[in-house]
Amino acid sequence: MDVMEPLTEDQVISNLSQVADPADQYYAAWWLGKMRSRHPEAVPLLLQTLDALQQTPVDPDRRGVALNAIRALGRLEDSRACSPLRALLTSKDYAVREEAARSLGNLKDPSAVESIQTPHARDQRHRGGGSRAGRFPLAKRALRGVAGSPG
Repeated sequence: MDVMEPLTEDQVISNLSQVADPADQYYAAWWLGKMRSRHPEAVPLLLQTLDALQQTPVDPDRRGVALNAIRALGRLEDSRACSPLRALLTSKDYAVREEAARSLGNLKDPSAVESIQTPHARDQRHRGGGSRAGRFPLAKRALRGVAGSPG
């Protein structure tokens, strides 16, 4: 049985930058977040994967890569991700909105506080009615202590 060597950060960056194999991109996006990569190309490449969410229709494999990238961006603590993630809060895709809100909460982006706390009718219907207090409860929890958010 052959033993595989672990991937290096440069190999992971290479896997994310190629477009032929979404499975390699999916794993690379996860890996960069899990390892809290500080590679100079990590954030720009992760942000680039979000472009797939603007396609019509959205390719399901590319959507998966983008969702992993959104999660990774929340772990990398880089302010370059804040504006693109805030833009995703208005996505038609509930999972994209939820992951973007969680990542913004992890980034403790003060400019996202109002967007995350404002109830959104579509989210209320998706979650089964108006019994939920506000929007994105997990993100709200992560934002505690950020200027402008209730403690």
